[in-house]
Amino acid sequence: MSNLKHTPAPWRIERDGWNSCHIMKADTTIWIAETSLFYDSAEANARLISCAPEMLEVLINQYIEICRPCKKCNPEYENCYSCEAQEESKILIEKATGLKIEEVIK
Repeated sequence: MSNLKHTPAPWRIERDGWNSCHIMKADTTIWIAETSLFYDSAEANARLISCAPEMLEVLINQYIEICRPCKKCNPEYENCYSCEAQEESKILIEKATGLKIEEVIK
């Protein structure tokens, strides 16, 4: 997973006095994103965004764990990166990273 380019976790939320939530790298003042508190969903969006790196890591690790038995037990699947059960996970991982699954899990 060393090919991943996003700011690593943990991220945190900080509310400012100007109707915004800032998503920031923990223990820094680096802004990653901002949501406007003019919308009812802004704080919920900030919470969701702030846990994105951890969710991506869990999704990648689960993808690897589920695929491992296939590769171990079936040599003909040595280069298989897309079984039907994992297709949704593969699509989300590629969407989140901008990389092909093979680049993410190598």
